Amino acid sequence: MAGAVDRARVEASDVVEDLFNAGVRFAHLSRDNERRTKAFGHELGLETDWNSCIDLNEQSAAFSTQSSPMLGGGGVTKLPRGIGAVRPHLRDVDNVPLLVSMFCNCQPRTVREMIQIYQENCELVCVVGSCGAPLSASSELGAAEMLDSACCVAVLPDGHDLEQLTEWLLQGRSFLSNTRQAVFFGGFASIVLELLLIVADWTRLPPPQTPFQLLWVLLVLVPLLAFPLVLGPVDPRNKKEMVSKNEDHLANAPSAALYLVLRALPGAAGLCLLFADQSAVPVAEAARLPGSLVERAGAEPREALALAHAQLLTQWWATLLLAAHSASFAHRTLNDSQYSPFANRLWVRAAALAFGLESVAVFVQLGPARIPAILGQIPWYGHLVGVGMMLLAGIVDWIVKRHDRRAFERTNKGMYLEFTTKLGMHSPIEPGHLAPTSYLDE
Repeated sequence: MAGAVDRARVEASDVVEDLFNAGVRFAHLSRDNERRTKAFGHELGLETDWNSCIDLNEQSAAFSTQSSPMLGGGGVTKLPRGIGAVRPHLRDVDNVPLLVSMFCNCQPRTVREMIQIYQENCELVCVVGSCGAPLSASSELGAAEMLDSACCVAVLPDGHDLEQLTEWLLQGRSFLSNTRQAVFFGGFASIVLELLLIVADWTRLPPPQTPFQLLWVLLVLVPLLAFPLVLGPVDPRNKKEMVSKNEDHLANAPSAALYLVLRALPGAAGLCLLFADQSAVPVAEAARLPGSLVERAGAEPREALALAHAQLLTQWWATLLLAAHSASFAHRTLNDSQYSPFANRLWVRAAALAFGLESVAVFVQLGPARIPAILGQIPWYGHLVGVGMMLLAGIVDWIVKRHDRRAFERTNKGMYLEFTTKLGMHSPIEPGHLAPTSYLDE
C-alpha cells in the first residue's frame, strides 16, 4: 500500500517556500478528499492548520454550519464549501478563499472555475502540470514537464529540478525591470530635448537643435544607450519584491512622469544656458532673428555658421548628459554607488560608442582646422556651466531616486504584510502599519 501513496518531490517544499518569499502563493488543487489533500500538502510545506483547505465539491453543504453570519466560535471566519459558495463569500465576507493554499474534491470544471475566480480578483495565475491539460489554456502562464508548443520559450527536460522555476522567476522579473528602465530612459531623453526646445522658445533663442540633430539623438544615440539596459545583469533583490495585482497598471503613471520631469529639468536648463553662452545670443541679436526658422533663412553666412557651431556643441553636451544619465537608469531606486552600471559591460561599450560617434560627428562638421578657434571663442564660464550642469543633474537625480526608493519600499512593505497575512485574523493590517524591517535590504 505504501507504493500507492502520492509523494512530493524532495525539493518541492523548498520551491514552495522560495515562491512564497517571492510573493507567489502556491495553491494545491487536488481531486482527493480533505485528509489526503492535507497530508500531501504537508509534504509540500503548505499550512495544514485550521482554515487551510476548501472543499470545492458541489454536493457539500454551502457552509460547515447553517449559521448565517459565517462566523464560528471566537469570531473565526468559516470557509465556504462548494465552488458555488466561493464568490458570495468573497463578495460578502472577506478574501480568505484567495489566501487558502489547498482545495480538495476538485474536478476539472471546478478547477477551471476557481482559476476564473482568481482572475476575476486581478490575480495572475500560472498552472503547473501537463501541457496537454485544458486548464493551461485558461491561465496566463503555464509550466509543464515537456513544453513543446510553438509559443514555448523554455523547456523543462526529464528529471529536471523544480528550483529552476524560481530561477526563471528571478530572470523574468529582472528582464521586466530592466525593460521598464530602458523605456523610462527613452522617455527621459525625449523630455530633456522637449524642455530644451520649450525653454529656448520662451527665452526667444534660436532653435538649439535642428530637426536632423533631434532625429540623430532620438533614433540613434538614445536606442544605443537604452538597449544595453534591457540586457543588464540579474538583480537578486527582484526575488523579494512584491508584485502588484493585475489591475490599475497606470496608477503610478503620474508620479513616474513627475520623477522624469524633475530629473530632466537640470539638464534642459543647463543645455539652454550652454547654448546661450556659446555666442548664440549675440549672433541672433545681430541678425535680428527671434528664433523662427523662416526668418533664420535670411541670416548672413557668418552668423548662420556661428549658430550651427553652437548647435553642434550643444548636441555634444546633450550626448554627454544622456550617457551619464543612462547609468542612473540601470536600477530604479539604487544609486550608482549601490548598483554599479559598470557591471554591465555591454552598457560601457555602448556609452563609449555613442559618445565616440557624437564626437566624431562634431569633429567632422566643425572641421579640424577651425576647432581650436571655435573652442577659444567660448567664454570661460561656458565650460563652468557645463560642469555645473552635470553635477546639478547628478544631485537632483540622487534626490529623486532616494524619494522614489522610500515610496517604493513603503508600498512593497504594505503588499508584503497583506500577502503574509495569517488566515483567520480579525484585522490583519491596520492603517499606517509598517513592517519592522525592509526585506529589500536583506
